[in-house]
Amino acid sequence: MALLLTIGVTLDLFQSWYPGPAGTLMRSASLCLLDAPLREAFGYGAPPAALSVVVRGSLRLRGRVVRRLPPRREPFHARQNSNVRGYPNGYRVAELGTFPGGGCPVAGGAAGAAPATD
Repeated sequence: MALLLTIGVTLDLFQSWYPGPAGTLMRSASLCLLDAPLREAFGYGAPPAALSVVVRGSLRLRGRVVRRLPPRREPFHARQNSNVRGYPNGYRVAELGTFPGGGCPVAGGAAGAAPATD
């Protein structure tokens, strides 16, 4: 159940990066990248066939273009990209995560789940 919730939240996140109808299109495009058994396991139907052809073709085209580009003269690290947020002052492992209090976020805990440890 938690995995199904996770994939839905992840798709919601992808969709939130784009305004209005573009977000809906990106959500559908993301589903095009999943194979049929995986989509079915998560309870999603098949995206439109035409969209799947466009999405997969676009990725192949991008791959062909990038393959022909000259190599970078200097490496580009994630820390150089202002869109990638990180921990400029470091972090403590105990303070990471969505639920800083520790423990299972589901009321009553998950069946058979081990207790959280700090």
